[in-house]
Amino acid sequence: MTWLIIVALGVWALYLNRRLDKLEAKVRILSSAPPTVAPRRSDQAAPQVQAAPAAASPKPSEPTLTAQDSADAARPMTIPTMATGPDAPLAPARRQPPPLASQLRPSVTWAQASTWLAENGLAWLGGGGLALGGLLLVVYAAQRGVFTPPFRIAAAVVMGFLMIAASEWIRRQTRAPGGRHALAAATAAGAGAVTLYGAVWAAHVLYQLIPLPLAAVLITAVSGGLLALALLHGEALALLALLGAFLAPAITRQGAWPPLALQGYLMLLGATGPTVAALRRWGPTGLATLAGLAFWSLAALARGREADLALLLAVALAGPALATLRPDPRPAAAGTDLFQRLPLIALLAVSLGALGLWRLGDADAAPILAALLILAAATLAAFGRAPAWAFAAPAASAILGLLSAHRLGVSHPTTPNGAWPIFAEVFGLTVVIAGAGLAAALSRSAAVQVRTTLLAIAGIGAMALANLAWPLLDGLPGRFDDHAAALASGLAAALLAAGAVLLARRVEDPKQDVGLGLWIAAAAELLFLTVHGLTPHHAEPAAMALAALALAAVANRRPWRGLAATAVAGAVVTLATMLRPSFVLDAASGALSLPRLALVTAVAVIALAAAGRTVGAARRDHRTEAEALSTAALLTLLAGLFLILHAVLARWTPPSAGAEPLLEASLRTALVLSAGLLLARRGRTDDGPIARWRLIVVVTLGASYGLLAGGLFLHPWWGEGRMAAGLPLLNDLLLTFLAPALLLAATAHFRPDPADRWSRGWFAAAAVFALLWAVTVVRHAFHGAAMDIAAIGRAEACAYAVIALLTARAFRLDRLRASRAAWLHAAAPAAGWTALAVALLVFGWLASPWWGPSETPMASAHVALVLALYAGGAGAALSLRRGHGALDRAALCASVGALFALVTLLIRFAFHGADMRQGLDRGGLETWTFSAVWTVFGLIVLFRASARKDAALRWLGLVVLLATAAKVLLFDMATLDGVVRAASFLAVGALFIAGALVARRLNAGHKIKADDSPTAQPDDRSPAP
Repeated sequence: MTWLIIVALGVWALYLNRRLDKLEAKVRILSSAPPTVAPRRSDQAAPQVQAAPAAASPKPSEPTLTAQDSADAARPMTIPTMATGPDAPLAPARRQPPPLASQLRPSVTWAQASTWLAENGLAWLGGGGLALGGLLLVVYAAQRGVFTPPFRIAAAVVMGFLMIAASEWIRRQTRAPGGRHALAAATAAGAGAVTLYGAVWAAHVLYQLIPLPLAAVLITAVSGGLLALALLHGEALALLALLGAFLAPAITRQGAWPPLALQGYLMLLGATGPTVAALRRWGPTGLATLAGLAFWSLAALARGREADLALLLAVALAGPALATLRPDPRPAAAGTDLFQRLPLIALLAVSLGALGLWRLGDADAAPILAALLILAAATLAAFGRAPAWAFAAPAASAILGLLSAHRLGVSHPTTPNGAWPIFAEVFGLTVVIAGAGLAAALSRSAAVQVRTTLLAIAGIGAMALANLAWPLLDGLPGRFDDHAAALASGLAAALLAAGAVLLARRVEDPKQDVGLGLWIAAAAELLFLTVHGLTPHHAEPAAMALAALALAAVANRRPWRGLAATAVAGAVVTLATMLRPSFVLDAASGALSLPRLALVTAVAVIALAAAGRTVGAARRDHRTEAEALSTAALLTLLAGLFLILHAVLARWTPPSAGAEPLLEASLRTALVLSAGLLLARRGRTDDGPIARWRLIVVVTLGASYGLLAGGLFLHPWWGEGRMAAGLPLLNDLLLTFLAPALLLAATAHFRPDPADRWSRGWFAAAAVFALLWAVTVVRHAFHGAAMDIAAIGRAEACAYAVIALLTARAFRLDRLRASRAAWLHAAAPAAGWTALAVALLVFGWLASPWWGPSETPMASAHVALVLALYAGGAGAALSLRRGHGALDRAALCASVGALFALVTLLIRFAFHGADMRQGLDRGGLETWTFSAVWTVFGLIVLFRASARKDAALRWLGLVVLLATAAKVLLFDMATLDGVVRAASFLAVGALFIAGALVARRLNAGHKIKADDSPTAQPDDRSPAP
């Protein structure tokens, strides 16, 4: 306890020191600034100040000023008398700018420091010594037992009063040299008060000389005396008194205090502190009172005492609010910034503390305190005692408290009496927030900005609470209760609508006022809540659409801000209710009949379309809302069609067949993309932002859904989808992949701006859909129903390679370069190189029935299909060649390589049939046949290159011939013998010579044609004759 009082004394001393430093700095600047002279009134021109003669010495009480001093003066000051020459005119006074911030911090010299230590430092040391001496006397008396306990306490009390008397004597020494020493008087009084606190504590705790009630009364009296002394000595004593008073119950054993007495004592302090603060406009005093009440509020929260916590929080807000509302007749006593901000600080702190009251689960105190806080915040904001945004603090506290206390939005809220008490709290706070905000906004003292902020916060708070009431309506026990709650919501909506009419007459511009717009949004939210409670579950989408139509009609007559937006909100609610899980489940299970579902969808779509036309019929500034409503009508139509389609498929599919998620997803994708195509056909270049973005959103969502559902999760090969029955080409894959590809391509083609990134993305998605269709069709053609488990065969791999080559060929079409999808032509090189790499891997290794990795035996028909696909791959690779670039040369090489592999496999198939993996006949005719056929193949390629003057093709032919020669020399020489080896060399040699002769003649023929041409140029590479 001793150290606690010492620390408090140190804080008090530090506060006094800072105040004295500021006062000394201001006095030092005022005393160091040269004075200026006020001009004398005269009919002549303003006289100037002239310097006094050097011989004349001024009197000590009459300072002398020069003209230079007057010009450099920092602050004007009137001097009654001064020494001037008889003919010296006075200089006119010149107003100087206020001193800079740097001038307010004068440098401290050694002389000034010594003066401060002599005057103030000794006072601090003396006061601290007196306080410590008084405390040490009590401690020493308690430890040593020198005197009897009553004598020790009496001595401490006498010493405390002597210190207070000494402080009063010092305060009255006004005629002493240098004036009275206020700091010394304050420190002496504080030391006496600390000594008295210690004496009372020791008398009750250590010696049990006095009972608890008397100790409480004495500590309260000491605190009251300190508050009275604070009016004489300053605010520091008031802070010390409040500190001791709030610590008194803890010092005297809090548990021994009766709860009622403790609560009354704290409420008395909560009223006394703001009263003293209001009398002297002391901000720290009010803040200290608020801190003390916050401390005991936390204690009440820890003990779970809801009533005590609610009373302390109410007093904590009422004190600062009433203190600042008190008018002061003195114009100079406006108070500091901290004092003026006390209501704001108290409002924020109490709003935060109210959350703890909600957590305690008090069903009565928490809502009542929340309502009082909301009313107090609106009142303070209306009278300018708190900023308007502070109204959000109690509103947010109430909303968060409801969420935490009843777990709204997390679990189904119930109480022993059902959901009615919770709905009453939510609905009651909604009315309080709206009513308080409206009353404060309509008050005469509320400024325009304050009114707008109050209305905005009231509207947002009412909307948030109305959203919390939605699940509560579903939790009411009976339909009658549901209707009663809905009627209450409708009454609130009507009251808010009437308030909107009043506000529209009061605000400067109803078309632009933000507060009015948010207020109207809150009224619309309550209207939707009413429709939700009064309408049957299955008819709710149509009812919400009709409500949106009614709001659109009002918006067409009253162009208030936010009114047209509420119609759009109704359209969103319509779509949300149609896609609600319970509504979808009823539509699929048959609880909602197909005719009724179609009727509800038709009414909702027609109402939203009519709302779009109504809201934008006579006003162009509502064009965005009109486009939003028409978009909502389209989305509602799509949602209804999805539900009807799902219901039809669920009822017509046999139970044994199970569901068809891939077919249903394909139908959804086709419906969405069809709507996108319709929007693209109706689009214009001057469409508004919503009209432009709804096309983008609809088509992008449709494409994304189709790719994710059909192309990934529900794909019949690598996904969880199931292949439907049908022919290899005429099946559901047309709807799953080919139809979206065509729809996306048409949408991108008909879009008003087909060159932007969205159209490019849709073209790319169309290409992906087409590629998926081709791959899936091939897979289904090879494996049928087993396409999800069968391994990829040789012919299937060849087919995929051909598809890749043909896809790259499509990217290189010349007419694609001049079309709207010209950017796809720029991506052709990447597609071409990828396709060639795939073809090289497949035709060069994977698909080969001779040297490939698969050892599975093949039927003759299967081998024939593989060889045919080799030929198709060679042709597809050759079709990629469109010029003489690197990709073209690579395509030519791939084509020749595929043909070479085809010729090799044909020879092998001729000798061995379908079983090509058995060993090579080293001594037979097969090896010689390979050499001869390869040579013929190389010569054909070479002849073709010479005829077309194609250098790349010529090199390919030469490579084949050289490889054949190497094979003859290295392989045939080692493995063949006799007539077969000789025949091999003779045949190959004869073919090489014949090839050389034919190549020479072909090249010569081209040279003669070049020489006969009139534009022929001589060959510089020919030798000179």
